[in-house]
Amino acid sequence: MPDNLSATIGQGSARLPQNFIMSAGAGLILKITVFDEADEPIPLAGAQSITWKLARTARSAAALTKTLGDGATIITDDAAQGGANCGRLDVRIDPDDSASLDGEYFHDCRLVDAAGDTSRIFYGRGFVSPGLA
Repeated sequence: MPDNLSATIGQGSARLPQNFIMSAGAGLILKITVFDEADEPIPLAGAQSITWKLARTARSAAALTKTLGDGATIITDDAAQGGANCGRLDVRIDPDDSASLDGEYFHDCRLVDAAGDTSRIFYGRGFVSPGLA
């Protein structure tokens, strides 16, 4: 499955919109690395929750939601990026998830860390082109 998004994002205030493009009916893994203000990866192990949502508009109901353990995964074994302290999160969009999507969407990811603090770790737009029948 391709990984079109590898974001460099500061916890608490997403620096820039993180956009992605995919085809309907295709799978995609959004690979996100979360950094602090000193550009050091933030260890995500122990997070209480992670919720990623995709919606037609910023205020509409979610067309797709991924949560920790259900499509959102904290990566703790990436030796190339510092092992357990790599600050890495993957959001997996399966082919079945995207089959009925078409057009422009907004996406947003929130994290509740081990201390109970909530952060919006990234946001942006997703563009889903229609698949061929």
